[in-house]
This record gives sequence, structure tokens and C-alpha cells, in this order.
Amino acid sequence: MKKPQILVGVAGMALGLLLGGAFVGRAQAQQPGPRYQYMCLTKMSERFWSPEVQGKLNEVGSQGWELLGQRNSIANADVYCFERRY
Repeated sequence: MKKPQILVGVAGMALGLLLGGAFVGRAQAQQPGPRYQYMCLTKMSERFWSPEVQGKLNEVGSQGWELLGQRNSIANADVYCFERRY
């Protein structure tokens, strides 16, 4: 290989790297999204409005848990599922 061809190749590669870096920019780490915890309470009273259920729901609500929903189960009277960010 001739010396002028090597110089042209090196110059072209250097120019490509400089222009590529200018147009593409730097890579940045992706910011992590919110993380959640989940919890389900079982064996609660069958009546949603009973004082025992209301007291327990207020207690977990004060700890930052949000009620996702209530499901009826064959084995348990009701299942209450919650989530919270951490």
C-alpha cells in the first residue's frame, strides 16, 4: 500500500469520527421509572363498610398504600389489593 493512500484513509476516518460525534451526540443512561410494591389483604369481613374493614383500610392508606381493587374469592370472603411507590 502506498503512503498517500494510508494518509487519505486515516484522514477520512478522523473526519468521520469528528462529524459522527457532532451529529449523534453522547449516549445517556436511561432514567429508571417508578418502582412499586404490591400487597393483598385477605380474610376481611364480607361487608366493605364494616368498622373493622374501614379501620384496616385507613391504616394501610396512612402508610402510603393505594387500593387497586376488591375481588371476591371462593376461599376468602374478600381480597383487597394495594400498591405504593417506593
